[in-house]
Amino acid sequence: MTTSKRNGPEHLRADAEGRLRSGTAPATAGWALEAETLSLLYRLASNPESSADALKLLHELQTHQVELDLQHAQLAENEHELALQLAHFQVLFDHAPAGYLVLGRDSRILRANRAASKVFGLEVGQLKDHMLTSLLSPESRCAALAALENAETGDETKVVQVEALDSRRLGLSTGMAPGEDAILALVFPEAPTQPG
Repeated sequence: MTTSKRNGPEHLRADAEGRLRSGTAPATAGWALEAETLSLLYRLASNPESSADALKLLHELQTHQVELDLQHAQLAENEHELALQLAHFQVLFDHAPAGYLVLGRDSRILRANRAASKVFGLEVGQLKDHMLTSLLSPESRCAALAALENAETGDETKVVQVEALDSRRLGLSTGMAPGEDAILALVFPEAPTQPG
């Protein structure tokens, strides 16, 4: 997540100082001044020549404390939002109407959704670590490997026809996962051709 101007250092400092003035600073997230720091502040505050500096230093420490607490709260909120988004996209992946596979470059299945498990007649957990080609008829393996190679080289994604081990015709489309060392595959039953 990027820090916007509204949440930038200047705004954070102004927010912290405002909260200190109004008495609405958040509870500390476990940070505390060490005894040596408190002792030094007490000695400085006790001396009339340095008491003003001690008060400035104390104010600065309190402001930084509140800034840290506000940052901590924002990080916790961001983490919660990311967890919700991740859960949302995991549900979308798992319940998509088409078969999705995440493959390693060696065609090993790293992740599969429910629709893919139905296409191959295996449980989702059983698909993991299978080679995609081992789920296809021997005649289809070259076409599947060519589709995976095209994905790795960034060539245009085309749907290729392959056959499952039980001779059902399937469509297979592949592409590289953005920013990952993985291949995405879409697999679906081919509609039977209508006599014409």
